[in-house]
Amino acid sequence: MRYKEMTAIFLTERVFAMPAGDISRFLTAKQVAHRLHVHPVTLRRWSREKLGPAWIMIGSARFYDPLAVEAWLARQPSFTPPDAVA
Repeated sequence: MRYKEMTAIFLTERVFAMPAGDISRFLTAKQVAHRLHVHPVTLRRWSREKLGPAWIMIGSARFYDPLAVEAWLARQPSFTPPDAVA
């Protein structure tokens, strides 16, 4: 079996394993990066280093469950940016 055929089978199983309509609730990497105030490349690096919020692949794109992002944020130490200190 060629690579493209194997990928198509894998993607089909991943997408159809989720109930219809659930994909719309996921956030794109760009949306999560904006929410976290980081560059999308930083988010990708965190994913590679297993530091960021949990994600799933749909096709070649990463998607994030909003609840998982909020849970990940809640586990992070609090931080006050220097410009917010009075």
